[in-house]
Amino acid sequence: MVDTQEKPTPNSIDRTIADHTPVVDHVALPPGRTVGRYAIVEVLGQGGFGITYCARDTQLGREVAIKEYLPPTLAIRQDGASVLPRSTEVADDFSWGRERFVAEGRTLAGLHEVPAIVRVFDFIETNGTSYMVMELVRGHTLEQRVRERGPLAPHEVDKILVPLLDGLQRVHAAGFLHRDIKPGNVLLGASGLPTLIDFGAARLAVANRSSTMTAIFTPGYAAPEQFASGKQGAWTDIYGLAATLHFAVTGRAPPNAVDRLLEETYEPLATLRPAGFPVALLPATVVCPHAHPGPRSPPVAALALLWVLPHDA
Repeated sequence: MVDTQEKPTPNSIDRTIADHTPVVDHVALPPGRTVGRYAIVEVLGQGGFGITYCARDTQLGREVAIKEYLPPTLAIRQDGASVLPRSTEVADDFSWGRERFVAEGRTLAGLHEVPAIVRVFDFIETNGTSYMVMELVRGHTLEQRVRERGPLAPHEVDKILVPLLDGLQRVHAAGFLHRDIKPGNVLLGASGLPTLIDFGAARLAVANRSSTMTAIFTPGYAAPEQFASGKQGAWTDIYGLAATLHFAVTGRAPPNAVDRLLEETYEPLATLRPAGFPVALLPATVVCPHAHPGPRSPPVAALALLWVLPHDA
């Protein structure tokens, strides 16, 4: 988990080893160092796939976020700038992952008109690696907002869920998946509108290919097929979206998907009956977080239709 929320947390678990977190031993670029026309200001986060910086565009005078491809299990920093594969054994994995990183950025760049998706402005190839230049969104994550002020009211959920549903539908139409939807990856700007950050498709692809890099998922939000290397699709994102909605409304994450396969302990919103929320939406959210992909059927468009129904329906 990367971008502004990249630092591994105790709530993250390895797909095969519980409570495992990657060792981050590379050195970030120092403030003032330039990457193309962008001057590094500070580090925003770092983790198992690279480092994210705040930087200043020296031509346009605006701040941006720059994501540097630097997976610590595959690469090292040399001479304070250059990035090299750790060894000849992982050189192919490093190069292949870099290609996936760039491909993911190009997909996101094609979605620049979608308000709820982080915008990609530029790509830079230098220092032996790649840099993705993105919109810098100042604000708090949905996770921070709920933990600090409690669950969201219906009108607050309206404001974030409808743009997220629209954005996710556009992402899926482009043949792309997020794969890591959770409250910590929904950034709320000053206006309260959401931006979905930290797409995990490239990171997962590299983890599946490389024996030295392991995919990490967040309990409660990762679908069961992600832990078992099962087939993933739009239904995987729907699981994370519905689980994120559950957290926003209740202040609690749903139970871990793996635990649910053994014993169903999920308490659906339809049972909790939170006041003010559309009755038609509640049954959908009990289906969406279902631990088995088969019953997890409502597409994003169906969720959007249910949510815009009058709240007294």
